[in-house]
Amino acid sequence: MAKRPWYARTTWTETDRTEVLVRLRETVGANEQAACLRKQAAHLLAQARKLGRRNPADAGRDQLLAGARELNELFLNWFPDSADRAYALTALGDVEAPSGNDDAALDHYRAALAAQVDSTRSTNAHLRFAMLVVERELTPHFAEALQILAAHAQPLIYPLEQYQHCGARALLLASAGQRTHALLCAQDALAATRYAAIDENTSFHHRLVQLSETGSVKPASDTSDNRNMKPKDPTHDVP
Repeated sequence: MAKRPWYARTTWTETDRTEVLVRLRETVGANEQAACLRKQAAHLLAQARKLGRRNPADAGRDQLLAGARELNELFLNWFPDSADRAYALTALGDVEAPSGNDDAALDHYRAALAAQVDSTRSTNAHLRFAMLVVERELTPHFAEALQILAAHAQPLIYPLEQYQHCGARALLLASAGQRTHALLCAQDALAATRYAAIDENTSFHHRLVQLSETGSVKPASDTSDNRNMKPKDPTHDVP
């Protein structure tokens, strides 16, 4: 079996941190340094998500998230003019969301969307923003989430993106009293589940089904409907 590259670590001890920083400084070329930074941060974030799915209280997850935060912040400090700036900002939002730092996550997603203006690069920060707002019921941000989804609408190539985009829009529209449009969006979201592997045991999914079947939806915080639903990290299933 081929040896894993040095920037593909799935642990973040003090030894890992020291060795990665040494290898980064030894790497020749700014582009190569930037790529290695982003790759290592992505590996840590992916591993943190895996641990979070198994046990959200796992202390190892917080250590990995801290590593991903540090490396993405390092990327932004070392390469402030990088064309990949929006990706690092989105990743920082993905670090803060599972940590419960909702305001910080939303700020990072906003910054990512601003960074990709007039750029050929684009992120899914609009989806992440909307999913976080809907999943956590951050009602002061509902109107903004709807505006962001509309302003940054992209061709929905992947069924999972269709499910999340249409689903988030459906629940936001329902909250705004736009029942007809909400129902159509909910139906579009559920249609995408024929082609995407999604977690049906979440408040988000149950609310979409309820909206599709009854034309109305209860808040996710209504515990009578959510006794057996597992908690959801809004960034888990976002591409």
